Amino acid sequence: MRAIASLTVLGLLLVAHATSEPTATEPPVTTSPPQPPTTLAPPKCPPTGPTAHLLPNPADCTTYYTCDRGTPILMHCPSGLHFNAQEKACDWPTRACCDPSQDPEKKCSSQPL
Repeated sequence: MRAIASLTVLGLLLVAHATSEPTATEPPVTTSPPQPPTTLAPPKCPPTGPTAHLLPNPADCTTYYTCDRGTPILMHCPSGLHFNAQEKACDWPTRACCDPSQDPEKKCSSQPL
């Protein structure tokens, strides 16, 4: 009986030792710090005047800027729409001429902005 108890204790010690040490050496995982998103400065608003100014956001077709007393304010188009710089309104992506991937027939390249 003592022999079985000794073997059991010895077996438990071996299992504990085997699981406490890594079996393979792997290089440590290194991660680079997160990079800040690339953003462009908002466009310059024209001097204040009697008309509202709406300007495209060069970094994001789904947003645009409205100018309030010379200060650009970021606005969002409704879901699924892009800002159309020519019409000064949110529009279907194929008509907005903002994202080249939405213009497979190259209709937008001939339109003046």
